Amino acid sequence: MHTLNNMSHHCRGAPLECIVKIKGLPFRASEMDVRRFFEGFAIIKQDGISFVLHADGRPTGMAFIVFDGLDEARR
Repeated sequence: MHTLNNMSHHCRGAPLECIVKIKGLPFRASEMDVRRFFEGFAIIKQDGISFVLHADGRPTGMAFIVFDGLDEARR
């Protein structure tokens, strides 16, 4: 699971417009769950999904996704 702490590594070189913040995820949502939900969209890399965690490591229900271009991010 990729977390916000290492998001800058995963987004390096990606335009900010291609990064989408999603909220309201179930706390047990996995990267595979998010990929299934966005099936048919072009997510840049294998590590293009980063979950936001509380300081104690618990999930917040938010994630950032790096899409392959502005059109994909806007869909």
